[in-house]
Amino acid sequence: MILKNYSIPHSVMLQCIDDETLLFDSATELFFSLNETGAMFWESMSAHTNLDRVYEELLEAYDVAPEQLEEDLGTFVGHLIDQGLVVFSE
Repeated sequence: MILKNYSIPHSVMLQCIDDETLLFDSATELFFSLNETGAMFWESMSAHTNLDRVYEELLEAYDVAPEQLEEDLGTFVGHLIDQGLVVFSE
């Protein structure tokens, strides 16, 4: 089963410092730097709780091949899961 519904822990916050976008996890006290694409993905993920909706929104908003978006979003989400910055549920 592929999990699509997720939540962002309350300990994870977005910080913008100068031209840099950072995620800060107050539970671990770690910062994670986001590039422009990561910031765009995070913004959409912050507005939704379902990965399919995030994919659809990004596909509509940006000129990108569907396969490339699926791969890039999957990679990004994998990094978030590894760091505990997002939690998926059934």
